[in-house]
Amino acid sequence: MNRFQSIPEKRRLLYYGLLALSGWATWALTFLPPAAPVRVGAVFTFTLVGPGLAFAAPLTRDPLLRAILAVTLSLAICLLVSVGATIARDGSTSLRMVVVAGITTFGALIGAVRAARPRTPDDTSSMSVTQ
Repeated sequence: MNRFQSIPEKRRLLYYGLLALSGWATWALTFLPPAAPVRVGAVFTFTLVGPGLAFAAPLTRDPLLRAILAVTLSLAICLLVSVGATIARDGSTSLRMVVVAGITTFGALIGAVRAARPRTPDDTSSMSVTQ
């Protein structure tokens, strides 16, 4: 980041960084006992909105549409990962969370790169999140 970036751009970069880290923090919580309330709550919340939010945030500025896309994309991503792990006959929650956290990190990286690139006044091709 350079010193000429505006505060909203720095917030977006922080947002994407925290989003990527949330996936790995959730993965770390999978090593707790399976019925631990913290594990259940964190994994449920992250898989409900985390992966989709990484991909939905750069797509739209409308908060309602972003929320709908986040839940829809998250459920689709988690379902595909779960089906793939089931086909591979691997019942490990930890492995599934690693894959989902990796996908989330990839989406957050895409969003961070888009948020960090320099903008020109006539740049209408990008639709980034304003905060």
